[in-house]
Amino acid sequence: MLRQQLAIKDKQIAESHKLITQVNQLSSQTNKIASQAQQLDLIKNNHQIASHSTTHDNTNEDKNQPPKHQSFFHRLFNN
Repeated sequence: MLRQQLAIKDKQIAESHKLITQVNQLSSQTNKIASQAQQLDLIKNNHQIASHSTTHDNTNEDKNQPPKHQSFFHRLFNN
């Protein structure tokens, strides 16, 4: 009877080790996914900042350009 109980306990310990291994693997995968999500957020934020910066630079370039040559009548009647 004791040997039978010992065999049952050994099986339970083996199952516990399997479950712990699975939990560790899932935890590792979760950490990898979280890291990838953070990297994607950083890339997305950098892209948004870059596109906003480019748009802002384009508007500044338009303001800094000298006015186009306009005809005398256009300048006279549109001001």
